[in-house]
Amino acid sequence: MDVVDTPSRWCTTVVIGVFTLLAGAIALLCSQHPPYTHGTGGPVGARRKKQRMAQRLVIVGAGGHARDTFDVVEAAAERQPDSWDLLGFVSEVADDHGRAYHGSRVLGGFEWFAGRRDVAVVIAIGDPEVRARLVARAEQLGLPFATLVHPAAVVSRHARVGPGCIVSAGVMVTSSASIGAHVILNLGCTVAHDAVVADCCTLAPGVHVNGHARLGSGCDLGAGAVVLPKVAIGAGSVVGAGAVVIKDLPAGVTAVGVPARIVGSRPPPG
Repeated sequence: MDVVDTPSRWCTTVVIGVFTLLAGAIALLCSQHPPYTHGTGGPVGARRKKQRMAQRLVIVGAGGHARDTFDVVEAAAERQPDSWDLLGFVSEVADDHGRAYHGSRVLGGFEWFAGRRDVAVVIAIGDPEVRARLVARAEQLGLPFATLVHPAAVVSRHARVGPGCIVSAGVMVTSSASIGAHVILNLGCTVAHDAVVADCCTLAPGVHVNGHARLGSGCDLGAGAVVLPKVAIGAGSVVGAGAVVIKDLPAGVTAVGVPARIVGSRPPPG
């Protein structure tokens, strides 16, 4: 009987040993990466022992995209707890003041920044023209700009992403692509090799900008729009959701459809 039971006992010993090792490994990981805790203004403060202090951050805006940006900050803080200490939101809409989103308060308007030049900001407003105006105001106050990249985004080490950008989950930016300052790359966008996206552009979810394409400053591309390779879109133009841009578009136009056709013009920014 002892001889018959030996393989069974050996298997049991091995299984117990494996589970013991796994339990030890999990305990070690948990000890190295404990859950982040509440910060000054919300749950992304990551107030725990760390080698360096997290950068204090305020999201400018309190609408839907600002809350999406909160998710980017939260995910980044989970991945690297000493990255951001989110203090809250700042909004130019007086009715927003004092409200709380996801546990973080709307601190007030731009006057809240008085004497606080050590706080980084990101302008989380989808409209390119409004975002550019608020960027200029933050620059006047001497505020530094944060660049936020969701851990689930993939950005080539050979690509460039400028200050103040918001790069959401599922985004892919490939080799030698250039993303200007204060660009919003929303969920699932792709920017392929050698493409150029200039300052303050907004790419809605699922936009695809192919290789060597060029977007001028302040372009606004709707969800699922596609820009074919080597196509250029002029500054301030709007491309409708689902449109496919197969040839160059001038500045300041609105284009929709497959293939995209110009249906109107827009006044210059400002």
